[in-house]
Amino acid sequence: MKSLVDSEEKFFRYLRFLLEDDVKPEDIQGEMPLPKEPKGATPQSWSFDLPIFENLLAVASREPARLAEIDRTIKRLQDEDEDSVIPQDFLHLWSVFRGVTAAHEVADE
Repeated sequence: MKSLVDSEEKFFRYLRFLLEDDVKPEDIQGEMPLPKEPKGATPQSWSFDLPIFENLLAVASREPARLAEIDRTIKRLQDEDEDSVIPQDFLHLWSVFRGVTAAHEVADE
């Protein structure tokens, strides 16, 4: 997994692929700008310039089971490398959505 998703940019591309229904191959293969840092942000900050936040909300409300694949991806990337390609700010955001995933898994049992 780490050989495919070896940068922050590739992580966000893969995340976009997992979240969107109508992603074309050229959307993933082409250049995708990294999120811009908001004013006063630290260099490690991740902003919400990409529609990922909105996509996460939509998937969480309509198809929460799809969040499990994202959770598995995040865990694999974190387990494989201590220098994670996943920004800490995104991980804080993800912790909220991970709660939705856990609640959905319990409901399915």
